Amino acid sequence: MLAAIVFINFASARSAELTFSDKTTKVIKKVASYSFSCYLFHIPVYHFIKYSIAPPTDSMVIWL
Repeated sequence: MLAAIVFINFASARSAELTFSDKTTKVIKKVASYSFSCYLFHIPVYHFIKYSIAPPTDSMVIWL
């Protein structure tokens, strides 16, 4: 169901033939160039920050 909604969203955006200024296009492309990296690294960074602030107490590392 979700895939159908996403497909309809992309198809309707393409058929709308939206036009943007050159400045807006550059900003969108710049932001889009970082979005995949953010997607890939958000969970590892989250875990790094989480365990840096409050290390797990049930880990075997404590006993070593």
